[in-house]
Amino acid sequence: TDDLAAGATLLITMGCGDECPLVPGLERDDWPLADPKEQPIEVVRGIRDDIARRVQTLVEARGWAKSTVSTPTR
Repeated sequence: TDDLAAGATLLITMGCGDECPLVPGLERDDWPLADPKEQPIEVVRGIRDDIARRVQTLVEARGWAKSTVSTPTR
């Protein structure tokens, strides 16, 4: 939606290729994923795991990983 896109800098789409929405001002990357619709659960789990790997790789590559700064205990 326009509201979500307003605060974003990156748009990840999943398997829509050239039919993906174009939002001016956003970097866009399409992850070519299989459509899970009507697929056996094993296939859906594989797609889920692929998405999780891609997100983790993106977070690490962009330096978005959460800091592990510890807070002192009382």
